[in-house]
Amino acid sequence: MSPGREGNDAVDDEGNEYELKTMNRSLRKNAGITTHHHLNKDILNKYRSVKAWFVAIYEGVELKEIYKIPPQEFEPLFQQWGQKIEVVGPLNNPKIPMRYMRKGERVYPPP
Repeated sequence: MSPGREGNDAVDDEGNEYELKTMNRSLRKNAGITTHHHLNKDILNKYRSVKAWFVAIYEGVELKEIYKIPPQEFEPLFQQWGQKIEVVGPLNNPKIPMRYMRKGERVYPPP
C-alpha cells in the first residue's frame, strides 16, 4: 500500500500504481463509484496515471464481482470533469457510472 492518503491506493512489486474502489450494491443498485470529495486537476491526473483501477462490488458484506479497468476507459468522464473544474473549481465526489465497470475485465468471479 502507498503511505498516507495522498498517493494512489496500491503499488505492486514492479512499481505500478493502482486505484482501488468498492461499492455496496445493496445500498443503491446503480449508484456508481465514488471518487474524491474535492476532485481537482492534480487528483484527476493521479487517476489518469495509474496502471488500472480495481473495483470490488459487494452486496452487504458478500463480494460479488471485481473489475480491472484501465484508466483510458474513464477518459470521457475525466475530460468532462476537467472542463468543469476549470469553470467551478474542485468537484464534490463525482460518480463513475456502473456501465464503465462493465468495460473492464472481470477478474472475480473468474469468467
